[in-house]
Amino acid sequence: PITINTNTTMSLGQIIIPFNIIANKITIKAGTVTVAGTVKITLYSEDGQSQIFTVTTASISASGLVTTALSAVLIPAGVYYISIVTVSTTNITVHTWDTSVDPFSITVGLPFDVTSEPVMLGKLTVTAGTPPATFDPTSLTQSADQTLIIRLDN
Repeated sequence: PITINTNTTMSLGQIIIPFNIIANKITIKAGTVTVAGTVKITLYSEDGQSQIFTVTTASISASGLVTTALSAVLIPAGVYYISIVTVSTTNITVHTWDTSVDPFSITVGLPFDVTSEPVMLGKLTVTAGTPPATFDPTSLTQSADQTLIIRLDN
């Protein structure tokens, strides 16, 4: 898990959606809650130039699954960036893919070090809990373990 506790730092990571889905809800898993509050979750296209959806959760006050309704959004199979940022003073941990347990150490090299190519997982400075309409994947601040684990359901 990672701690998210500032509304000016958005965590992003690439995910692959292997088949088309009409998603009506998204679920994440919260860990420790130090200050209850909401978070914004946004799904971007692979190039960062389109928001597929952005949604604000209900207030998270305890660890466990957090499910948020979506407006029946069609998500074609492909590569995307999933992001999360706190709203206001929310201070929680959320479950992310833990690249530190990878026996091939993908935290060194592939996600970050291919010159002039997108950073596969990292952070982006944003304004007051507001996901930007677009972003440049090559400009992410390199940071391991930023890919939020999500579940999309219909």
